[in-house]
Formats: sequence, structure tokens, C-alpha cells
Amino acid sequence: MSRGWARLQAVAVSGSVAEGLMLTVLPLAAVSITTDPREVSLVQVVGQSPWLLFSLFAGVLIDRVRRTTVLGVAFAVQCVAASALVAFGVAGALSLPLLLVVAFVVTSAQVLGDGASGALVPEVVEPDRLAAANTRLMLIDRGVVQFVVPPVGGLLAGFGFGVPAGVAVAAALTALVLSGAFRPRPSHRLPGTRCAASPRG
Repeated sequence: MSRGWARLQAVAVSGSVAEGLMLTVLPLAAVSITTDPREVSLVQVVGQSPWLLFSLFAGVLIDRVRRTTVLGVAFAVQCVAASALVAFGVAGALSLPLLLVVAFVVTSAQVLGDGASGALVPEVVEPDRLAAANTRLMLIDRGVVQFVVPPVGGLLAGFGFGVPAGVAVAAALTALVLSGAFRPRPSHRLPGTRCAASPRG
């Protein structure tokens, strides 16, 4: 296993932990603010809208900008969003508009980060291992975000919404540092290969 591929998996795990915690805590925070199901569901709708609005744009951007730069920007944005949730939570100033903004920003960063991670795979693994590598990244992403993190995030939220948000900040910072030290090997890219961000199923 190459060092680049190991680092990319570590980035994927750290980033998925940050994403999963934020996506778990936002609806719980919304329920603590309002009992109106329309307002709570609005957080979910706004949080998923970047997949519809920005997927094509993200693919074009990732195809033209250095992928590690896109990763770094995505995780930096996640850090800022999670830090804002921590700060407002500690101050007791959480509001529905804030949650809507954070949900939109976190998922927008997720669109970029997931797309850039997938586009980096051909740069760190041999062509005959691409299918297996892409499958492993998908398993990391879905397994962490959808199965491992939600129950842990719900447990942490019992101690205050700032706790899971704080852990998300640490995870996003870890992913940011790892992506900054990432050194892909361009020789593994397939000529003419283009990429596009894909939403989770």
C-alpha cells in the first residue's frame, strides 16, 4: 500500500467523522430550538440542496484546480462552520437561521471534499486497483457518516451540542493537516480523465 493511498484514506476517515457529526447534530439542534416539523425539515432540505445546486460546478472546479487545494478549502470551511456552532452553542445563541447557514455550508464543503477525494484516487493507486480503491473510499464514507458516527454524535449531543461540534472541529483540522501534507503522483492519472462530484445515495 502506497503512502499516498494510506494518507488519502486517513483524510477520508477524518473528513467523514467531521461531516457525520455535523450532519447528526444539526437536526438535533433544530429540535431544541423549534418543535415545528416544517422548520426542522427545512434544515434537512437546505442541508441537502448543495448536492443539487453545486455538483456539476464542483466537478468542473475539481477538474481545473489542484485537488489537494480543493480538499484543504473544503476542510477549512468545515472547521469554520463547526467552530461557529460551538461558539453560538456555548453562548446559548443558537437560532434556526444559523443552523440553515451551517447546514448549507457544511454540505457544500462536503460536495467539494468528496469529489476531490475521488478524483485523487487515480493519482495514488495503480490503474488495476482503481475499482477496489474507489469501493474502499465509498465504504469509508458511507460506513462512517451513515452508521458509525450518528449514534456516537447523538450520545455526545446529550452533553451539549458544542461537544460533537468540537469533535467535528478536531476531525476537520486533522483532515486539513493531512491533506496539506498530501503528495499525489500525477503520473497515475489517466489521460483525458475528468471528474464530477456525486451525491450520496
